[in-house]
Amino acid sequence: MWQLTICFLCFFLVCSEMDFSLGDNGHVEKRTAFSKRFFWSGGSGSSELEQLVNLIVQRLLLADKVAVSKWDSKQPIEDLPREQIILQRVVEQAQNSGLDPTWARLFFIDQIEANKDIQTGLHKRWAARGGRPTGPGVNLDSEVRPKIDVINASLMTLSKATKSERSLRSCKIATGEITRLLAFHRYKLSYLHRQALRRAYLCLKRSRETIFHDFHGV
Repeated sequence: MWQLTICFLCFFLVCSEMDFSLGDNGHVEKRTAFSKRFFWSGGSGSSELEQLVNLIVQRLLLADKVAVSKWDSKQPIEDLPREQIILQRVVEQAQNSGLDPTWARLFFIDQIEANKDIQTGLHKRWAARGGRPTGPGVNLDSEVRPKIDVINASLMTLSKATKSERSLRSCKIATGEITRLLAFHRYKLSYLHRQALRRAYLCLKRSRETIFHDFHGV
């Protein structure tokens, strides 16, 4: 067993020296100049791509507060009227800013569904334990939704700013590296939140063909 561990460490060191990394599919992929800088800086970079992924994580973390509020008020997790308002606003903003409205809509659907995944997971956990952890209640309208609205606006701005970069294969590799660093090191996300994050940044790694298929269902 220890021989296998040594071999893996040697392989990792060689990949590091040669600017290669393991991709999500287990294949060896070449790092971009950006992703290498971010990787070795421990997340101190401030590129627009990193800011975009960071905001995705921050939006997900607000799901915990939403879960508390809906648990206490016994509201359903799914709020279709609010979701439609958000998506309609996103499409209109995308059309006015030159961002692909189809991509923008799918991107925010991913954010909404990932958020609901966290809420559902927490509610199931709390139900099994007989209640949520002790702590103050949360007012959605005054404490959470204004923050989500601000993050949504910033996500739209950064989505437009990274439009060209997101079309590159190297961006998909960098996005995966950034996401892993944020999940495991900066925020130390739980398994539930990491799984939701995989859903939330899915659209950043979709091809144009996949987006067309997902949107039109063909």
